[in-house]
Amino acid sequence: MRRTLSGILEVRSDRVGVKATTNEGLGAIGKCKAIACFTVCLLEKF
Repeated sequence: MRRTLSGILEVRSDRVGVKATTNEGLGAIGKCKAIACFTVCLLEKF
């Protein structure tokens, strides 16, 4: 996933972070009835 994203973004793979977590059985997401995706992108002009 890091390699794919870094290729699309045209940055080194060590500049891309991917993290995952569970909802510990809480709510629809934790009970495997739904999924969620959150993204954060920090861009800096050189």
